Amino acid sequence: VSSPSDLDGSVDLSWASAAATGAVSYNVYRDTSPGFAISGGNKITTVTEPSVSYSNVPGINGMYYWKVTAVDDIGNEDVTGIPEGSTLVDDLAPDITNPQVIYPAGQTAAKEGDSVTVRVDIIEDLTISSVEADVSALNTGIIGYQSMSVYSGTIYEYTFTLSGTLGDADQNVLISATDSAGNTISGYQISVSVDNTLPNIVSVTDEGVYTSDSTQLTASWSVTDDTAFTSTYEVKDILSVSIGSGSVGALTTATLTASLAEPQIYTWYVTVTDEAGNTAIGTSNGITVDTTPPDIVDPLTAVTVSGEWIPNVGFLNATWTATDATSGIADYKYRV
Repeated sequence: VSSPSDLDGSVDLSWASAAATGAVSYNVYRDTSPGFAISGGNKITTVTEPSVSYSNVPGINGMYYWKVTAVDDIGNEDVTGIPEGSTLVDDLAPDITNPQVIYPAGQTAAKEGDSVTVRVDIIEDLTISSVEADVSALNTGIIGYQSMSVYSGTIYEYTFTLSGTLGDADQNVLISATDSAGNTISGYQISVSVDNTLPNIVSVTDEGVYTSDSTQLTASWSVTDDTAFTSTYEVKDILSVSIGSGSVGALTTATLTASLAEPQIYTWYVTVTDEAGNTAIGTSNGITVDTTPPDIVDPLTAVTVSGEWIPNVGFLNATWTATDATSGIADYKYRV
């Protein structure tokens, strides 16, 4: 019995004629178990000579087994040594499920030059013949479908490098899968997030031009980016010697506790990293430590009044001299 794999659900059977030995008809039997015994329950039709073929639609995908017996003109049926044929009935393409995109460590998007892996799970009752990926939208040098490799069990993967991508538009990887019966699904899309734009650090701001605190510095910064970002910082003195660093995640402010020298200038260096690993560095203008109060020149005689006696009771005049070597004089306060 000849019955090859079937793709449309209809099985075409054929066999050699036994008319020369007296056959006038043929009984056709079908079962889902190999080596099955023929019976009235698995007989599906009778075919009359000279026809030696028959088409049948099992209705459910799977493996079917067939037997054909010859019957003479008085109803004798030859049931000895009956050859058996088998047919794989499958008119359904594989099912592609559980798409995954594996970005570089710590990223949820990719940029030009990054290595990305896509994975899919192929659901199929029969054998998988091939699984392929088209990544040409993300790597202009790889054209058409490329074979994916088995990652684990029914999970297939393909790894590629982004090349030729522009801007921040997400792109699709196309997946195709074919089973052993030749049924194919193609054009299944997996979206890959693409971000080639650096974060924009608008400003890094010290808490002022001067500080009188010798143990603590604070800074804040402003960032614009289409994706989420994280920040790290480092503070250096005027000789570019680091006095401390840290990470603040999604925050845009930080406070560093350290032993600060006077009259040293300290600068904040802030690094911002987005979801694709793009980084930008911003610096503050610098802040000077000044913990020494202003100096009033000769405190005992520095304040000069307009005399021991004054004719006007409406006002008093006084003058004085003071200096500050680091930050200068901001204002004066007096008491009479």
